[in-house]
Amino acid sequence: MPGKWDSHTAATAGGLGNYVPGSKEGKAWDDGWHYRYSGAAVSVPITNNPFSVTQSPAEKLAWDNGWNEANANTAGAQRMPATTGAPPV
Repeated sequence: MPGKWDSHTAATAGGLGNYVPGSKEGKAWDDGWHYRYSGAAVSVPITNNPFSVTQSPAEKLAWDNGWNEANANTAGAQRMPATTGAPPV
């Protein structure tokens, strides 16, 4: 279905497929993915994760997983919702 978030794909070590669309973790994964796509790694480091390991550990892990998955996506594979920007370098 067009526009369907791709969490239905097989779960990976990077978190893709582990999070239910609409969940806090799903949104955190997506936010981490899009944050990484917003610029070069030096200007959008993973250390800028807005979630705390003590207050929101599940969201912190999901955000890190999204960031890492995007960082490894140098071939520019598309994810839903639509990815904007050039593949990370």
